[in-house]
Amino acid sequence: MLALECSALSAAAGSVFDSEHAERILLLLAGRAEIEREVAAAPPELRAFVAATFARIAQSDSLQLLIERIIPDAATLPEIAARVTAKLRRIAAPAC
Repeated sequence: MLALECSALSAAAGSVFDSEHAERILLLLAGRAEIEREVAAAPPELRAFVAATFARIAQSDSLQLLIERIIPDAATLPEIAARVTAKLRRIAAPAC
């Protein structure tokens, strides 16, 4: 599911903030505690592709607003947004 959303986001034009694919990627990231292990266990080509997509999202100026839009409690509980952002950046690190 994650790879499909990354593929769709890569093929789409426009900003990350306006992308439903970016929203679903962040929801998967926020909702699956094991996602980092799953990405780490994936074949190298897939890991690199996911990392590059995550790097694009991490570089978005609107990342915080996007997280707050899709995770209702993120605006009032900044720890939630910080955890999602940290996970995103850890997975994106190989592509940076």
